[in-house]
Amino acid sequence: MSPNGVTRCYDQDVSKVVNPVLAHLPTQHTTDVAPGVLLHTAVDFGLYLRACRENAGITQAELAAKVGVSRKWVSEMENGKSTVELGRVIAVFAHLGLVLRAEPAPTQTFDIDAYLNALTSD
Repeated sequence: MSPNGVTRCYDQDVSKVVNPVLAHLPTQHTTDVAPGVLLHTAVDFGLYLRACRENAGITQAELAAKVGVSRKWVSEMENGKSTVELGRVIAVFAHLGLVLRAEPAPTQTFDIDAYLNALTSD
């Protein structure tokens, strides 16, 4: 936990979070303090936030009390319920010392056909 009382998921190496459920999520290293994780679905968000909460040693009830929601709401969020309120999810991110960042999806710039043609034209 940081001095200001915010629990930081990345106080330990997030890429090595013990929760094996996260193994399927692709990691993306950024210039931020901690590596980023690409989250594509509500289930991804829930699994990631559960792993961060567990890594920080916080129970669902403790997180619920800090964020002002019920333990059931935290459970539903962690299980990927797609209709959880965004403002509350952002509050969970903030309590875990995380931020949400939107950026354009990477585009494919590698032209395999041009590459193969270049190899065979020599």
